[in-house]
Formats: sequence, C-alpha cells, structure tokens
Amino acid sequence: MKNTKKFAAFVASILAVACMAAPMATSFSADAAATKNTISFTGANVGTHKYQAYMIFSGTAADNGFGGSAELKDAQWANPTGADAFLTALKNDSTLGTDFTNCNTAAAVASVLKDYESNGAKAKAFADFAIANKTNLLAVGEAGTSITAAKDGYYVIEETEVENGGTMTAHLLGVYDALAGAEITVKSEMPTFQKKIKDTNDSETEDGSTNGEWQDSADYDIGDDVPFQLTATLPNDYATYEQYKLVFHDNLQDSVYEDAKDIKVYYQKGSTKVDITDFTSATPNAADGTFADTHEDTTCNLEVTIANLKESVTDAEAGGTVVVEYTAKLKDTAKLGTPGNWNSGYLEYSNNPYHTGEGDTTSKTTEDMVVAFTYQLSVDKVDGSGNALEGAGFTLYKYNPNSSAEDKYDAVGSEITGVTTFEFKGVDAGKYKLVETTIPTGYNKATDLEFVVSATHDEEADVPTLLTLTVANNDGDSMVATELSAGMFTVDLSTGALATKIVNNSGSELPSTGGIGTTIFYVAGGALVVGAGVLLVSKKRMANK
Repeated sequence: MKNTKKFAAFVASILAVACMAAPMATSFSADAAATKNTISFTGANVGTHKYQAYMIFSGTAADNGFGGSAELKDAQWANPTGADAFLTALKNDSTLGTDFTNCNTAAAVASVLKDYESNGAKAKAFADFAIANKTNLLAVGEAGTSITAAKDGYYVIEETEVENGGTMTAHLLGVYDALAGAEITVKSEMPTFQKKIKDTNDSETEDGSTNGEWQDSADYDIGDDVPFQLTATLPNDYATYEQYKLVFHDNLQDSVYEDAKDIKVYYQKGSTKVDITDFTSATPNAADGTFADTHEDTTCNLEVTIANLKESVTDAEAGGTVVVEYTAKLKDTAKLGTPGNWNSGYLEYSNNPYHTGEGDTTSKTTEDMVVAFTYQLSVDKVDGSGNALEGAGFTLYKYNPNSSAEDKYDAVGSEITGVTTFEFKGVDAGKYKLVETTIPTGYNKATDLEFVVSATHDEEADVPTLLTLTVANNDGDSMVATELSAGMFTVDLSTGALATKIVNNSGSELPSTGGIGTTIFYVAGGALVVGAGVLLVSKKRMANK
C-alpha cells in the first residue's frame, strides 16, 4: 500500500513538483486523514471555502514522493484537445514563454518544470498561468469543500468561493496520487482589525487609567469630543493581491454620540507614515446585519472606504497598518455609570488575490467594541437641621492646567438654581470644585467643596466594564461615606452617581475685634477698679477721723 499523503498548502505560495520521474520537492506530506480518490482541505479556520481542481498532465505517481520528492511517470496531456492552445499560450507568456520555446510535448514541458525551484517565483507564475488557461485543462470533479479525483496526475487547484469570512488561498500545484488520496492544509491569511478609544484626563490627575493611550475604555464629560481609532493590519500575503479594498464600518450608537468629524486616514509601518487622501466617507445610518445586536442597535453610522490600497499607498506591505481616526461628541443623552456608551466597528477587506476590475470579492472581520463611561454629581441642599433648603445656586468647576482662568478652574456648564437637589450629569475623572454661587437669603455661604473623582475600567477587554468609582480630597484622603453626609460622598457604581450634602447655616456672623487691644482694655479697666477701691477706703478713714 502507498502511504497516505497530503498537499502542504501555503497562502500566497505554490510548490512546483517534478514530472517525468525526476525527484523534486513535493507539495505532499503524510497524513492519515487523507481518503482514497479524494482531495480534501483542512486548516481554513474561518469561513466556508470551495475549491476546483484541474489536471495538467496524467501519468503514474510514485510511491515515495512524500515530504521531499515526487515523481510522475509517463506524463501526458490530460486534455489532448486543449493541449495545442495551452502550449501556444505558454510559449507566448511574457513571464515564462522563453523557457518553453523548444517544447512540443507534455514530456518536454514537464522536463522544464522539474528544474523550477519549489515555491519559487517561476513555479508560482506557472500555477497562475495554468489557472488563467484552465479552459484548456481537464476539470476534475465538482467545485466543493472536497473533490473526487480518481486519477494520478499533475494538478493545479484554485479556490472558487469563500463565505462567512476568511480569504482565498493562492493557486496550488502538485503531483497527486489517487490511490492514497490527498489532504491539503490551507492557511487563511487575513488582516486583523482593532477598535480603540483614547483615554485622556484634562485635569491631569491619576484616574486609574492610562492617560493618552489607545485602549478599550475611557471616561469623558458630556460635551467632550471623544477620539476613536480603527486599525487594519495587512496580511502576510498582501503582496500577492492585484488590488486591495478596505472598508471600515462603524456603529457610533448615534443616540449618545454625534456624527463623526475630523476624520483622518493614514498608512504606517515603523517610522514610515503616509497620509491617505483618496478615501471616501459616508454616513449610511442604516441597519447592518454584521453588527451583533448586543445593545439593541445594529446601525452603521460611518463608512470609510479605500477603493484600492495598492494605488493609494504604492509602498504598502504586509504587517503595515491602515488607520482611521476621528472624534465624536458625547451627547447629553449619554448613559451614566456601568452601562457605558459603547461604540463598535468591523473591517471589510479583499479576499481574492487574483481579483481585478469591477465588482468586489470581500470578507468581513468580527466586530470590536470600546466604551466611554461618564458619571453624575448629585448635591442635596439642606439647612443646619438637615431640611431641604431652597434659594441656592451652584456652579461646578473642573481643574484644567491649561485654562486661561486665574485659578485654572473652568465652569462645567451653567449655574443651577431653583431646586434643592442639584444634578451635574456627565462628568468624568478629574479634579473639581463645587461653589455656592447664589446664597439663600438669611443664610451663610457654604464653604467651597474641592474633590477628586477617580475611576478604573477594563483597558483591554472584549466587553469593557466599569470597575471602581471613588472620591477623595486634594490630599488623596477618601471622602466616601456609608451614608450621605455633609461634605462626604456616597457612590453608586451602577448609576455612576456621586452624592453629597451641602449645608447652609442661618444667623448673623458679626465682625469682632480682639488681640492686644482687648487685653489693654481689660488691664486699664482693672486698674480703674483698683483705683476706685483705694479712693473709697481713703475717704472712709478721713471721715472716721
């Protein structure tokens, strides 16, 4: 019995094998999974793939051609009616033609092929040529996930279809032994995709996250322009593609984010960075079945398309990245606390190395998600007895080292008045100052309350979550209490609520004098009293006399 064997398939590679009994490196290797008279395929972990085989030469495959050399004895044209047309086209081929000038038979062509280097440029070119002229070859079996092939020969195989993701493998070339069957191990080379959000802290305080880094979560104030980044990393077989299309699809969750703006696109590898200006952007704002309905929103709000990266960046290569960056304003409808305000995207990319011209053959990556969290400050205004107190107004300020204000504090929105509970929605980590800017009649102004909000959240996670939310004073001492109390806070992680009480006391706080002036007054007064006593005693003695 012959040993079981398989094609060793390579993305973007083709292995030439010997014909006419000449030992050569082979595309076969032993594999017990192979089935007699069957060419099967394994290794494509993403998507559903279909293949078609064509026989170039018939003959008899040798027994000992696994893992190092393969022989095909008595090589003949598998499709004699197409042989002349195939041979004529081969001689006229701009890449290989001169190698076959003196060839007039299948054996002569096989004799040239045996000197081609396995996996070399000429072997690849011959496989591509064979598929380009496949109408002159013998189609074997039907296209599918496996192919019935009952005859030995020299075969070329193309992938005809890929569904549900993945990419097509390059053309495969090799000697096939029908009695043993063959299993081809294919390896899908695909671009990778990442969605990121930049976490910044405009107060420059330690907020538990990595300031200024692209990651999977961040926190922001309502009204902030939130920066997002989409990155595609080009696959190892990028060079084999005739053209390469990229489409970035993004779900902005438009109920909480405004439309994307300040869009920029660039290619980068190492120190090389090239701006891409010929991209197009669109806002379809339509349902997109690729987005998972995990947040009851499958709308595609942004599409950025690069029609052919081969033309946009002529020096792009495998391992390079194509990056899209933009900002989107967080609206006042943003969700507070643990639900977060998510944003996701996926990449659509070319999947056929040989595709040219009009029409697209593309696949899609899985969706990647990031989240922006935001919180709420809630203030109860009370009097000295703990009763709700009307007539106050508060303004919230946030520390900004780049502010033009003298104290470096910028107002967060406008003053809030007319209520006894003040809610400042949509704040993030940072340093704050709460100021009573309208004082109730008959009450004293409350002391300004300064505090620092800190948060931690998953920086690298498929589904980022809010982990902690804390409040401290400027010295870092905790201001969190188990119960709502004056100047202290309670924290609710689920709602993102930071609650506190501010107390106004009534009564007049009148000015006073003191210090040495009072002491002198007391000393002088005491001296007068003593003097008066001495005078009184003297008068009584004189009267007695």
